[in-house]
Amino acid sequence: MLSFGARKKSAAASRASTCASKSGRTNGWAGSGTGTPSSDRRSRIARLFCAYHSATSSSVGNVAFTNLPYITDAGGNCGADFNGLGPDAGITIVGGHEMAETMTDQFPSGGWVDSSGAENGDKCAWIPTGQQGAAAKIILSSGTFAVQSLWSNAFNTGSGGCVLSYP
Repeated sequence: MLSFGARKKSAAASRASTCASKSGRTNGWAGSGTGTPSSDRRSRIARLFCAYHSATSSSVGNVAFTNLPYITDAGGNCGADFNGLGPDAGITIVGGHEMAETMTDQFPSGGWVDSSGAENGDKCAWIPTGQQGAAAKIILSSGTFAVQSLWSNAFNTGSGGCVLSYP
């Protein structure tokens, strides 16, 4: 089995010709199956992270990537049934959070961060039902998905806030 570093570089190289952005950068995802690499995965994921994004260099240039472990192994610690959104809610909540941050802060912390260093997803993570920007389900043509809100500087007449959508 390839190491995580080798997997992300391999994925980036294989995708670079078709997925490079206009800036010449590419973005990759590294996921893992249930129970890998250790039997203590549930507690290890919950203690360290649910997912993260970063960047590395490769033969195709700088590569932004998201490491998305098998989120359901962590259960409620990483979003399962958050706000009553179902047992798989953490997959799309955490995945969407990291995808948004990988786009807005592609090479941490060289993109959008606030004065305390929080990225647009961090500012709006795990907002409970009943509050502005609470995680909720959205309906798309491909299905219904649990998502968290993201920070918008334009919301609330320029004061900013967490929103699921913005006109």
